[in-house]
Amino acid sequence: MQGAAAVPALIAALQLASRRAECDVIILARGGGSIEDLWAFNDEGVAARAIRACAIPVVSGVGHEIDFTIADFVADVRAPTPSGAAELVVPDRQELLSTLRRLRERLVQSGRRELRTAAQLLSTLSHRLQRMHPGVRLGHSAQRLDELEQRLRKALYAHAQQQRIRLSHAFTALLRATPAHQVAALQARNAEYRIRLQHALQRRVQMSIHRLALAQHKLDAVSPLATLARGFAVLTRADGSVITDARSVAVGDEVRATAATTERCGGASTAQESGEDS
Repeated sequence: MQGAAAVPALIAALQLASRRAECDVIILARGGGSIEDLWAFNDEGVAARAIRACAIPVVSGVGHEIDFTIADFVADVRAPTPSGAAELVVPDRQELLSTLRRLRERLVQSGRRELRTAAQLLSTLSHRLQRMHPGVRLGHSAQRLDELEQRLRKALYAHAQQQRIRLSHAFTALLRATPAHQVAALQARNAEYRIRLQHALQRRVQMSIHRLALAQHKLDAVSPLATLARGFAVLTRADGSVITDARSVAVGDEVRATAATTERCGGASTAQESGEDS
């Protein structure tokens, strides 16, 4: 894997393996060494062409972890060391089993979740199917029909009651509108008005009598006849003027004296004139 013969040998081996196709992957590896010992993996024919033209995937594991060659960049996968390349190509059995167990557990959990989801969906669809069953729908329709029948009966009964009330009111109004009823009502009102008129006339007569008595009393208080009834007389001249001063009368003047006389026809006082000369 080093020297002038390394490059043709690497190219021939890669081409042979690609033609035979007897493996799934090719490991191109070499142990550590100087840069000169690893130079064959930097060759254009090996790195740039033979690896690129190989039909089988190539894993490069050249030198130590710190070593890099062109083959590492051209290969499908780069491993830090040859042993690392072997680990990449052939994984650890326990790790694979552990990965398989984890995948199986995830698959089981996923399957259980799917089963639970499917069971819930099945239960939901079953309930919906039961609700949509013709028998259930017929039962609901029958219940709804009973409710509507009860509401219709109540509405008809209420409507009949309203019509009875309206008919009763109309019959009452019709009775009130008959001539006999109107005549009776007018007669009752006439009798009431007659009684009220009689009472009003009686009150008016009594008030008039009372007012007349008060006026008569006031008139008697200021009437000259009341003064004459107390023994006084009214003296007047021939021309009718009242004598208010004795010095205004001369000897020989004609005077008239008006005095009160009491008549027994009702107890009222009247005035009587008498003429005399002084």
